[in-house]
Amino acid sequence: MLMRILIILLAAVFLSPFAAPAQLLKPTLLPQLQPPSWGGMVTFSIDDANKNVYENGLPVFKKYRVAGTLAPIVGAVENQEYWIMTWPQIKEFHGAGWEIASHTMWHPHLTSLPDAELEYELGQSKKVLAKNGINAKTLVFPYAQYDARVLDYTTRYYENSRIGGDAFNGIDLNRYTILCKELTSTTTPEEAIAWIEEAVQKNMWLVLMIHEIVAGTPGDYQYNAGDLEKILAYVAANRIPAPTINQALAWRQAVLGPNLIKNPKLEITDSGWARYWSRNNAAQVAVEPVTVRRAFSDGKRLKITGSSQQNMAYPEMIKLADKDSVYLLSFFAEVATEGANGGLGLCIDEFDANGNWIGWQWLGGIYYHACGMPAYLYQPSSGQVDQIVIYIFTDASADITFRGDNFYFGAVNDGSDWKLRLYNRR
Repeated sequence: MLMRILIILLAAVFLSPFAAPAQLLKPTLLPQLQPPSWGGMVTFSIDDANKNVYENGLPVFKKYRVAGTLAPIVGAVENQEYWIMTWPQIKEFHGAGWEIASHTMWHPHLTSLPDAELEYELGQSKKVLAKNGINAKTLVFPYAQYDARVLDYTTRYYENSRIGGDAFNGIDLNRYTILCKELTSTTTPEEAIAWIEEAVQKNMWLVLMIHEIVAGTPGDYQYNAGDLEKILAYVAANRIPAPTINQALAWRQAVLGPNLIKNPKLEITDSGWARYWSRNNAAQVAVEPVTVRRAFSDGKRLKITGSSQQNMAYPEMIKLADKDSVYLLSFFAEVATEGANGGLGLCIDEFDANGNWIGWQWLGGIYYHACGMPAYLYQPSSGQVDQIVIYIFTDASADITFRGDNFYFGAVNDGSDWKLRLYNRR
């Protein structure tokens, strides 16, 4: 509603919120600051680094003091192909506050590559960017194609990765499958602004994908510069936060409270099991060293192997400091499964202050090959809930092996009405 009122007011002053560029609002004179809550924001994510983005897009982004995430095809830049930006042009984006991500070396279909070529596309592009003074933390998947194996290699080099999805991102996103909506040649500024308004109203994160920016009539994978200016003018006029992908995830981290899990790094006792953790089956539940270096992996990881019985691990009971808060559970996960006999489950048992069981809540599960950082939201069922236990378990007879580390459970301290937000998302 607030956004609609602002649009009406702008229309009264400027005759039309979608007037010609000369009639649009001047860029805000204030820098965009970190918002008091996570969400209600938009990120401009540009794929490929076509030269027309530098020529037709960067001046408009600078005019409205908005930055985003630029993902060049690194091999094409190195090869100095005629259609793509040069390194000095890419560094001009970087100097204007843009995040520079990787879009691989040559933009292949990653899921069809053998392991060695896949590792080259991801690892070599990061090395070349680093050679040019850019520490790339985000990967943008070519053609939005990925699978568990591609994610496995992605997590070895990058902290985040963006897919397609045509949807918004909640705070419980998996940072290795960030969703976006595309600005196509037929997307009107009114439609894009409606998406932004919806993200603001629902306190969600909208990532807008763009490929090329042209001055005239756009073709496939192109967007008109004048229409882009109308969107940027709206963002600037309403001071809507427009972080890069990596900045948005840093804001997400900033609103999370202290980790309430004791021994989240799974330090082990003399018996070989994790301190402050319990398990029901020592033969199928263990702590093992991390064997592959990844962006978020700690030195040890929890391993639960499916068998004929249910196998589980759970950290020590957690006392909730604020029963009105919403909490977030996240961890780094690797899951391998072949059959359809079940998967990995996550649930929470609730107890009162005297340790009496109140009930339980199902958080979610993983039933397929996966690699990444899933996240789940939890809200106490009543004011009587004083403490909880988080269970991580495989279903009986499930053909699955779960490995996890970097466990986190803490309150979402962003000052928002999370009860309303959770209700709206159901």
